[in-house]
Parts: sequence; C-alpha cells; structure tokens
Amino acid sequence: MDPPNIERQTVLRDKAAIPHIRWTVSGTIETPEPKFYNRVDTSLLGRWEREGQVFEFKDDLTFTENSSDRVLDGTYYTVPPKKYLEITHDDGDTYKYYYEVTTAGDTPTIDFYNTNREFLASYEQTVDGQDNRTVVEAAKQTDLYEPGGAKTTEESLTTGASGSGFIVNPDGYVVTNAHVVGVNKSPEEQLYARLAGKTQQSFRQTFEQDFDLSESELQEVVTVLTNKLTAYYDQKSSSRSVSTSVGVLSGTATPDEEFSANSWPATIETTGSVYDEVDGETTWGRDIAVLKVDVQHQLPTVRLGESTGLGSGAEVFVIGYPAIGTEALFTERNTTLEPSLTAGVVSARRTLKSGVETIQTDAAINSGNSGGPVYDSDGEVVGVATFGPADSGIEDTGFALPIETATGFLGELGVENEQSELSTTYQEGLNALWRDDCETVESKMNAVLDMWSDHPYADDIIDQC
Repeated sequence: MDPPNIERQTVLRDKAAIPHIRWTVSGTIETPEPKFYNRVDTSLLGRWEREGQVFEFKDDLTFTENSSDRVLDGTYYTVPPKKYLEITHDDGDTYKYYYEVTTAGDTPTIDFYNTNREFLASYEQTVDGQDNRTVVEAAKQTDLYEPGGAKTTEESLTTGASGSGFIVNPDGYVVTNAHVVGVNKSPEEQLYARLAGKTQQSFRQTFEQDFDLSESELQEVVTVLTNKLTAYYDQKSSSRSVSTSVGVLSGTATPDEEFSANSWPATIETTGSVYDEVDGETTWGRDIAVLKVDVQHQLPTVRLGESTGLGSGAEVFVIGYPAIGTEALFTERNTTLEPSLTAGVVSARRTLKSGVETIQTDAAINSGNSGGPVYDSDGEVVGVATFGPADSGIEDTGFALPIETATGFLGELGVENEQSELSTTYQEGLNALWRDDCETVESKMNAVLDMWSDHPYADDIIDQC
C-alpha cells in the first residue's frame, strides 16, 4: 500500500507517545447541613388591621403601613425559624420585630413582639394575601441558614483537570502545560467547585421533574440556587485529607473493545508560570510543565523540531484529546483513547505582554488539547498547544507556545529529545506495512512487544497486514 499523508503517518507513529495527562484532587468536604427558607413567609401575606392601623405585606417583599396620620411604604424580609421580621421604610428607618401567626380561629391573627420578646400589638387578617410569584422569583428570594445543632455532612470528592502531553525522552520525560497539572489552581477550591457542580446537577433534576419550566427559566433557577448554596459552602464548610496526584494515561478503548490502558504516576520535575502580571494586568506566562514517569521499559518518543522558521501560512496540525467526553473517561472508563487531529495554518507569530512568544493558528485547540504537540509539515513537534482566545465568541483561533519554550525547561533538567529504540523499531514496522512487507511488520512489531509488552498499537499493526 502507498504511505498515507504526513498527518496520518504522524498519528500512527506517535499516538502511543501522546498520552492523556490527568491532575487529580481528592478530599473530604465537611458542611453543617443547611436549611432553605424564603424571605417571603406566605403566612404573613395579606392585609392586617387593628384600631385604624393597617399593614399589608405583598409577595414582592414590599409592604404598606396605613394609619390615620400617615402612609408609609417600604420593604421587608423574614428569617426563620424564630419568625424574625425586619421592616425598612422608604425614608430609611428600620424596625425589627418577632411575630407569630395564629390560624386556629375563624380569623387569622398576627402578634408582634419587640427584640426582647415583649408583646407589642395584635392584628387580624382582613384580606388573605396571594402568592403569585413565579418559580424564578421565588428562587431569587430564597436563602439558607445553619440551624442550631445542624448535622455535619461529609462528602468524599474526586476532581481535577485533564489535558494532553508528549513523551520526549525514553526514560519517561513528558512535556505538557503547567495549567494541566494544577499549577495555578487551589486543590481546595477545585473540591468546592466539584461539590457545586454536583449540587447544580441535583437542582436541575429536581426542578425538571417537579416544575414545568422553559430551558431558560430552568437554567436561571438552577444558577441562582447553586450560587446561594456555593456561598454557604464558602462560609460554613471545611476540607480535610486533601491530596493531589498526576497520572500519565496511555492505552486504547473503543466502543466495541474492552478498556485497556496504563496509568503511570508522575512527578512534576519543573514548571513555568501559567500567568504573569505585567503593569497590573494578567497575561499568559511560560505555561510549561515537565513530568517524569518511572517505568521498567523504554517509552515511545516524539521528534522535536524548530519553530524559528515557522511563519504565517505554514501548515501545522495538532494532536491531542479534546475534552468532549473526556470526563467520562475517568469515571466510567469507556471513552475512546484515540487521539484526534485538527489541521490548519500559522495565522501569525505574536508576542504576549509578558514577552512570551506564541504561535497563532486556525487549527482547533480546544480544552483537553492543552499540552499536546503541534506539528509542522515534516511531522516534527514545533509547538505546545496551550490556550484559546479569552473571548469565546472568536472562532478558528488558538495559540501554542513555541517548542523552544519547552526545550528551555528540558535543558535546565539536562534532558534531551531522543528517539528510543522502541520508536525506531515501531517506525520500521510501519514502513514495512506501507510497502506490504508483512514478514518484516510481524518481526518489528514483535520486537516492539518484547521491549514493551503492553504497547497499545503493535498488535493492531500486525493485524492490519
């Protein structure tokens, strides 16, 4: 068979050397169990009268006080469980009461007490109030509080971030982005974000089932309540047993095959900064991390090139693992590990305010591609896929750091890009496949398997012949 194009050749040659990178955070969040309440107490709604004085409480948290000598408008809110009421007149005066609504008789009554719990006055309801709020309006008027003796709940959580990387040395050195391995992230904040995400999902399921809401209404209700609960977590929760780890994952999984992968624990050897501050503004930094995995066999490696001659219009392509469905990979372990490829050209070479050089390209760089290799038309790595534009509405624009940024970090560690014997032998097997030399294919791929018995693609190449 004829050799495929350079992009296909490179994917076949290097995909075992382009692993998933996974930064994992684990820990336990402890939270006193909250109670929800609505600032509108529906038992308070309506018109209440005594001796020529009238109070009227409405469902929009406004009230009117009407007596023989004055009419006052204002706002109010209530706080459970002790039936606390705070009234603010439009002139700014604020009054605080406790109250108790009694409905045992024919006519509901309300008793007001001062903050010392001393009785002040009693009113009878003359007009029953109506609660005409929408679900969205009610959600916005909902708050949380910690009741006395609240039970503390514990939830063990696991979260993190994922991206791509590429192996540059057979001894196990891997290049990726610093932000992929959590350099700019607080592990505790990531756990709280995970808890908020679970809360959001729970709210959505509840309101989808119990209310007939449009998608925009549903989203607004869920967002409002999630934000309120997240604020409660921030104030009341604590974390313990928080730990982080970095894993390098290589393997295969297709819809009709059993998941098969190697997940190697990795150490972070060195990193740059994700962001830099320049003249009071935040800009991207030298967002590179070098990892090290310890294995008892050679690893496949990519070939590093140079980006210095890479100008506008030069063809490039990106290989990695965009985040579509990636999260399921680390929970259900059933998402494909086949890397994806996007192609384009160099749009421009740009220098950030931090002085960091970048390569702008119209080849798609999505979340999950971060840390993956950017190749030139010779199949050599010339950049590290890093970020997209801050404005999510801008399309066909991505940015990579030149490979020289990464090799600078590698040089500080004394690490060189080397072609392993495993990679050379695997390439010889591919060359044999493309000239229909099946005897050599089998010989070379068996040699690869002798060096790394779990190589994810060697048996597949034999089968293709």
